[in-house]
Amino acid sequence: LMLVGPSPGRADSEEEHKSGGGGRPEDQEVFIGPGTFLVNFNSNRARNDRWQMIPTGIMGDAAKGAALTAMTNLDWGNFGNHEDIPEERFAEGCGTVFRVMEQARPRVVITLVTRTWDHMRNYLYQYRVEYPAAPQVMRNAPMVFRLPGNSFNTVLIKSPQHPSRHFFKGEHVMAMKKVVDWFIACESEAEGG
Repeated sequence: LMLVGPSPGRADSEEEHKSGGGGRPEDQEVFIGPGTFLVNFNSNRARNDRWQMIPTGIMGDAAKGAALTAMTNLDWGNFGNHEDIPEERFAEGCGTVFRVMEQARPRVVITLVTRTWDHMRNYLYQYRVEYPAAPQVMRNAPMVFRLPGNSFNTVLIKSPQHPSRHFFKGEHVMAMKKVVDWFIACESEAEGG
């Protein structure tokens, strides 16, 4: 599972603030395992539980969710509101996120805001594969694609709500889980199982 956000969000302190911009650094080597998905906001700590709802709800298990989820952002600056991020940074960030995606090889990619969805969907469209229609449980229909060199498909989903927002709820996770379950069923059927 890979989550793609607009930015790391507002910094907890001015000393930690990063402005983003050109020359974006690669965060760290991509790996899968315990501790991969760590969310620990010091401010507005209720966000931590909402964020954990996604990997736990999708994977069905908190430990699996924490071990098998990666978090990426299209911009590396600290912005409390994605609308403050210049549009060109979203486009520039797609290449960085794509390189991480090629290493992590996720089966499910969830974008967290509409701007992130729009850019990632457009960037990945060239890798799109024809697929049966998904259940209509969300406004944005998911897109199935195949990364170069992969022998399996990946589904791109737009989260109905950003998990940092106080009105992110279990029903949002359940809608995404329905899409993931549909995708798994289609993949299983295609593989003859």
